[in-house]
Amino acid sequence: MADKGDDGKDPASKRGRRRRELFNTVRDIIIAAFAVILLLGGLFAYCGVWPPMVVIESSSMMHGADSQLGVIDTGDLTLVKKADDRGGIVTYVEAANRRDPNYGFKTYGDLGNVIIYRKSGQAGTPVIHRAIAWIEYNRSASDPAHGAYRGDLPDIGAYGVSQYTVTGLKCYYSGFKADTPFVIDLSKIFSQMAQYTTPHDGFVTHGDNNVERVDQQSLKVNERFVEPVKLEWVVGRAEGELPWFGLLKLWAGGQPTQTFPPSSVQGLVVTIVLLVVVPVSVDILIDRYRKRRKDRREARKKQ
Repeated sequence: MADKGDDGKDPASKRGRRRRELFNTVRDIIIAAFAVILLLGGLFAYCGVWPPMVVIESSSMMHGADSQLGVIDTGDLTLVKKADDRGGIVTYVEAANRRDPNYGFKTYGDLGNVIIYRKSGQAGTPVIHRAIAWIEYNRSASDPAHGAYRGDLPDIGAYGVSQYTVTGLKCYYSGFKADTPFVIDLSKIFSQMAQYTTPHDGFVTHGDNNVERVDQQSLKVNERFVEPVKLEWVVGRAEGELPWFGLLKLWAGGQPTQTFPPSSVQGLVVTIVLLVVVPVSVDILIDRYRKRRKDRREARKKQ
């Protein structure tokens, strides 16, 4: 007859139970890892780029001082969908043009697509801003010797212009006045480029929460204004929104909490409670209930 331990239980039985528990733990880890791989693989297959999601690190696309669903806020996560060609990106001026087939197309609270791009094609943290227009350098209409530069906005039929005023575009930063015109100064953009490179075609972009000028007139890299965004500099276009969860990455990276919208922090905490704490608590309560039922059954058998 097999010896029993101090607790009256068979050691072989205890070892078998520990093996089953270990097996169940390993099985759960493998299933969880497979699910994560399947999810990431599906996202990559859909998006066509890696990583398929980006964390929003600044407030340049916000539409107010606090977080809003459907708008890109600090700490949000968005998908990055590969844009294979020019037709895969709808600009603001296209979506605002009644004669354009994309008239009225909106993403993240305003007209046109939001794109993720590398500043002047250089390495570093990409920018996620709205594509305002596609501009092309018009060599025949320009006279560089006399400082005259002209460009085209072919999507809306504007050719040989030095400036173009975008109507209806709203800037959400606190100092913006509603009657301030939003002007794309093509002459200035191309003349600035001519100082250090050859003027070229590309997207002009803007952060919804920035000053009333396109990035190519306000955003600098290496002391130079960023150039119009070539297609090969576009990482992808932004799609969808997973609010607040990017805050975890920003916290881990040491970004101060006070730079985040207050409601984003609150939303993240509430969501974690609902997704983690509540299911775990319910599971514990169910286990306790089952244990009490088992104890009662065993007690009745002994009577």
